[in-house]
Amino acid sequence: MRRVKNRAVIRKIAWASIRENKKKHTVILLAILLTATMFTTLFSVAMSLNASFQNSTMRQVGGSSMAGIKCGLPEDYEKIQNDPKVVDASYRITVGMAQNEELKDLQTEVNYATDENAAEMFCFPTTGTMPKEKMDIAMSTMVLDALGISHELGQTVRLILQIGTESAYYEFTLCGFWEGDPVSMAQECFVSREFADEVAPTPSVPSYENEDMYTGYWQIDFNFRSSFDIEGQTNALLERNGFDMKNTMVGVNWAYTTSTVDSTSMLLLGGGLLLILLAGYLIIYNIFYINVVADIHSYGLLKTVGTTGKQLKRIVRNQAMFFCAIGIPLGLLIGTLLAKGLFPVIAGTLTMQESSYIFSVSPWIYVGAILFTVITVWISSSKPCRVAAKVSPVEAVSYTEHADKGKSHRKSRRITTFGMAWAGLGRNRKKIVVVVLSLSLSLLLVNGGCTIVRGFDADKYIANSIVGDFSIQDSSVYNHASMSVNYNGVSEKDRAFFDSLDGVTQHNVYWCASYLPITEDVRKMLQQFEDNGQIPAYLEEEVSYYKEARRMNCTIYGVDEFALDFMTVYEGTLDPKEFATGKYAIVYSSQLIAYGEDEGRMDCYHVGDSITLQMEDGTEKTYEVMAVAELAYPLQTQRYSTIGADVCVPAADVLDTASDKGALYSVLTVEPDQMANVEQAVKQYVEQSGNLSYVSRETYLQEFRDYINMFYLVGGALAAVLALIGILNFINAIVTGMLARQQEFAMMEAVGMTERQLAHMLVWEGVCYAIFTMVFAIAANCLMGRFLIEGLAGDIWFFTYQPTIVPLLACLPVLIILAAVIPYLASRSLHKRSVVERMRIAE
Repeated sequence: MRRVKNRAVIRKIAWASIRENKKKHTVILLAILLTATMFTTLFSVAMSLNASFQNSTMRQVGGSSMAGIKCGLPEDYEKIQNDPKVVDASYRITVGMAQNEELKDLQTEVNYATDENAAEMFCFPTTGTMPKEKMDIAMSTMVLDALGISHELGQTVRLILQIGTESAYYEFTLCGFWEGDPVSMAQECFVSREFADEVAPTPSVPSYENEDMYTGYWQIDFNFRSSFDIEGQTNALLERNGFDMKNTMVGVNWAYTTSTVDSTSMLLLGGGLLLILLAGYLIIYNIFYINVVADIHSYGLLKTVGTTGKQLKRIVRNQAMFFCAIGIPLGLLIGTLLAKGLFPVIAGTLTMQESSYIFSVSPWIYVGAILFTVITVWISSSKPCRVAAKVSPVEAVSYTEHADKGKSHRKSRRITTFGMAWAGLGRNRKKIVVVVLSLSLSLLLVNGGCTIVRGFDADKYIANSIVGDFSIQDSSVYNHASMSVNYNGVSEKDRAFFDSLDGVTQHNVYWCASYLPITEDVRKMLQQFEDNGQIPAYLEEEVSYYKEARRMNCTIYGVDEFALDFMTVYEGTLDPKEFATGKYAIVYSSQLIAYGEDEGRMDCYHVGDSITLQMEDGTEKTYEVMAVAELAYPLQTQRYSTIGADVCVPAADVLDTASDKGALYSVLTVEPDQMANVEQAVKQYVEQSGNLSYVSRETYLQEFRDYINMFYLVGGALAAVLALIGILNFINAIVTGMLARQQEFAMMEAVGMTERQLAHMLVWEGVCYAIFTMVFAIAANCLMGRFLIEGLAGDIWFFTYQPTIVPLLACLPVLIILAAVIPYLASRSLHKRSVVERMRIAE
């Protein structure tokens, strides 16, 4: 078959069609622009949030390196540095910890670090340099402030360093500093390599063979070319270079959202991308399809003059690509501006610090948005292309809007506007499906978002952070970087003040350390782990001690009846009256760590067992186990040992045997009308005390509200976009359908149908669309709602699925009004032309 060079002619025909039907094709352009805007906004906000979360978490972790080997040797660094799949390997050498009294609430590490390592830890001097002379030191401004040293180079810095088990006093000269980050778990001080080699020489044996497993060892950090599955890449690296997989301590930077990969996450990500593609598909497919049907006469006439089906396809494709060339750049611009406006609002509702904000302008955002839009347009226009290609010249000339194939029923009945509307809908069921799907998607999203928010339990959320309305404790308790913690920081004087406040009921939690015998079952479990080689070398000595001593650490909490209301019971029941007698204890083996595939908690003691506790003054008391139950997390010390148990006894038993009568926590419950006065008094007292800190229920409640508002904002914005998509599709379906049937409507009016009756018929068609949409949305929500919502929010610990269709029903009146008003307005514009003019239209 001879090939004819007719591409220019095809493009000319496509362009002529666009020029002649500007208003109709504007809808297609708007749809493509909206699709590109949606993809750009979603990708930009998602990548910006991801980058900001990563940055915020990296600052907490204290580094941007993807992974690292802890307590390694120089030969380990050589292996890592020479591996072809590793980039940016760097290291620091552990020297010790600063122990100055002024730094008791600020964990301060002293190390030697390469310039690259310091930069990756966000600790490279912004003023001055890294240490060059032996007694030079560089540090964060937070350490300088705590020591009372001005931010000036050359200042003398006096530190008490704990190096291994010994402490010594040193004087350094400040050679550099940087702004300290309060979110970091530890502050850094960097010394020279010469000083590090002198006071903390690198050991010659692996850390697991050394009693001091930190001093002088190298902390090796490195990156891969990709952050995808860092954990898997790190394990492969260790195996490839012959590392001891059991005894090598490895850290994977959990700030990277793709550091670990699991099938559930990939499934949810894939489902999200499919939902986005479906949204874009629903925007464009129906518009293309309806416009092709509206232009079917033109395609039929083109076929009569020899145009092939392939050429007709190319005409439709050319039109699509032309609209892409205009709509996509505009969509990218609008989407970027929209994302830039939305991002700080969304990030703010997530209580992310503004200093962590990173608005991403990665080229991958625009590459992804362009690809997704073009793919969506290509897929969406495929079916309309086939419809145009298959059109028969004879059928096309007389085409209005064909009915779907099916059995014809002829029956005499009363003609009504509703009956005619129903018959009109039956002509093209595929169009109904697409419009209903498009409208339903936004409704399902609204309902799903409301269901998720409805499932968020404020009490559950707050209970993980605070019990009561206010919790007062020593500031070191909530400072997990503190080297020394005062568990008895709320003195009798402090408690007397809080108790004197109007509208306050006070409950105190007391603490002391003890031990309990290890049961035979636990000893056998530890022996099994040891025999199977599941215990890391650095813990072997500690586990061996527990086995031989046949006892484990025990934290004793002195509590009252109030604390019992916030316990999670695993075995037995809690009886406040019996507990108050002092004969019973509540036990929880919360700190029993298992290894390997058998990880889990084993209860050492059970209801009815007898336990003997040694109190702080050395006296012993025997209790019967009332229940196996876990004390609420906000009432615990929030620090754990390798193997241990928590035991709750009446507060008087701990207080009577303690040398220090201070409390671990003072919990206040306040009458609502006194809340503001109490908070002001507590805040003022804590600020004056110098050692206390407090948290309030209102603080966490506001945090919870911010979290909920974020869901409303993001979900509402996405629902609004999808709602606009659905409405746009609905308007286009109605308007182009009317254009395609205007000869038919003119004939109806010619035989006596009034304009009002025609308007009523079109309104009924719109109402039927609304009813179909609502029925489908409710059915889809009932069938798939639980699966999808629990897949998205089921892992959120304060979420409980509570099904509802109230948001769907609330949308019904709005949907019906839109479905009635749009066809009515469209029918009025149709009558601007006379009946004769509309009957003579050949297209």
